[in-house]
Amino acid sequence: MSRRPNLDRPVRLSLKLPETVRVKLDLLLFSSLEGRVPKGGYQEFFIERIQEYLSWRRTDLTPFGLPGYYVAGPREMIEALERKLKEGERDSEKNSLLPYTEEYPHVQS
Repeated sequence: MSRRPNLDRPVRLSLKLPETVRVKLDLLLFSSLEGRVPKGGYQEFFIERIQEYLSWRRTDLTPFGLPGYYVAGPREMIEALERKLKEGERDSEKNSLLPYTEEYPHVQS
């Protein structure tokens, strides 16, 4: 029985990593059971990281009062976070219209 063709054919890719990064990667992927990095370990690692990168989103927190800070994560999480931050922004605008009597005791509410 012949093998079915792979619709998403693998293509060879060669890359060079700094030695320190390679050592950290080897330590991360090392299997004490096999005494080495398992066959296909690098490929699996890079495919997972690339798919993660492509499915994640990054958002700037400057509009929410945190200039220079960014958050990255799954697209759905970032969208939910942005909604919550915008809701919180609207709530704080509503609350800022009320007098703050603890800091300004002379203001009567």
